[in-house]
Amino acid sequence: GTDTDGNGYIDDVNGWNFAYGTNDGTDDVGHGTNIIGLLASNSDNGTAYAGINWNCKVMNVKMLNADNAYLSGAWAVDAIYYAVDNGADIINMSWGGGAFTPLQEAIQYAASNGVVLTACMMNFDNDTPFYPAAYPETIAVGAIDPDGDRSSPFFWSATSGSNYGPHIDLIAPGNFTYSITHTSNTNYNVYWGGTSQAAPHAAGVASLLLAQNPSLTPS
Repeated sequence: GTDTDGNGYIDDVNGWNFAYGTNDGTDDVGHGTNIIGLLASNSDNGTAYAGINWNCKVMNVKMLNADNAYLSGAWAVDAIYYAVDNGADIINMSWGGGAFTPLQEAIQYAASNGVVLTACMMNFDNDTPFYPAAYPETIAVGAIDPDGDRSSPFFWSATSGSNYGPHIDLIAPGNFTYSITHTSNTNYNVYWGGTSQAAPHAAGVASLLLAQNPSLTPS
């Protein structure tokens, strides 16, 4: 009931929910759970999946609502500042939209503090830039299928596909991404698809590189 650490948020021991202004970061869609499972699921624990980095620490910063959307750009901006100010080394951003100055300033703030930024290219099967992926400070990640080809389409829509274009930096697996789910501890048959799922693969590899050499810069 008190802001013990003086960071402006009460009882944020597990992070903060900017979409609803609470300390309850419970996933109400499944999108975030699938993503963090790909990045950070522990290995050798008797369950189905292992993520990219088995021993990283996770800060749960929720800025998407129950419709899997950020209706207020301030949610995303505040989430980035929060993560940086509370010690994040890497911020994975599996979301995107139009460019706006406060978002760009938040991205620049994170980069100036040495934070690695990964972002998804989005899933409209075209070369339209979306943000934060198209900002120069971010690592923009596109999605590939299990056969290594660009995901076009994803399994969920014939008109979908990984965005592409000159601002892309990396590609990673992003279709049929089996991972943990927010509705069950025993159902291992849940998968998602999108550049949202590709980005945490890149974030996970970045975290392994930092574990090997903490002096590495984002570039």
